Amino acid sequence: MQASFRRLSRWERILLALLAAYLILWPLEARWSVVFGIRTVIQVAIYVLGSIVLGRILFRLARSLTRRFLWRVRHRMAAVYVFIGVIPLTLAFLLFGLGMVLVFGPLGAFMVSNEVDKRAEALYATADSLIWQLRSLPSDERRAVGAKFLDDARQRYPDLLVRFETPNGPIAFPEFLRDDAPPD
Repeated sequence: MQASFRRLSRWERILLALLAAYLILWPLEARWSVVFGIRTVIQVAIYVLGSIVLGRILFRLARSLTRRFLWRVRHRMAAVYVFIGVIPLTLAFLLFGLGMVLVFGPLGAFMVSNEVDKRAEALYATADSLIWQLRSLPSDERRAVGAKFLDDARQRYPDLLVRFETPNGPIAFPEFLRDDAPPD
C-alpha cells in the first residue's frame, strides 16, 4: 500500500487528500451549515484538480501506447492503413449522411407544407362556393342546402368545425357550436 502511495505524483496525492476531506465532512453537514460551503469549495477543487490529473494520466497513457504501438514496421503499416483507408471512408460516409439530412429535411418540410396549403385551398374553395350558393337561394331553402353541405364536408374533412347563420337559426357541426362561436 505504501509502495503504491509513493508512486503517486504530488497532484494525485493532493486529489486523494481533498477526496478524504470531502468524505469526512459529508456526515458533518447535517450538524453545521458552514460545512456545506466548505464542502462546495472542496468539491470545486476536486473537479478542477481531477480534470488536471485525468489529463496528465491520459497524456502519459497516450504517450506510452504510442511508443509501444509504433515501434515496429508492421505497426506503422497498420497505422497507415487506418489513416489512409479507414478514416477517409468513415468521413465520406458521415459527409454523405449529413448531406442526406441537409437535402431531405427541407424537402420533407416543403412537401408537408405544400400538402397543407392544398387542403386549405380546397376547403376555402368549398366554403366560398357554399357562400355564393347560399346567397343566391331563398332563405327558407338555405338550411337544407347547408345541412347537405355539412354531410358532404364531414366525409372529406372529419375534424371540421362549421357554424353559419340562417334566418331560421344557426346551423352548426358539431352541435355544441350552435350556441357558441367556434374556437380560434
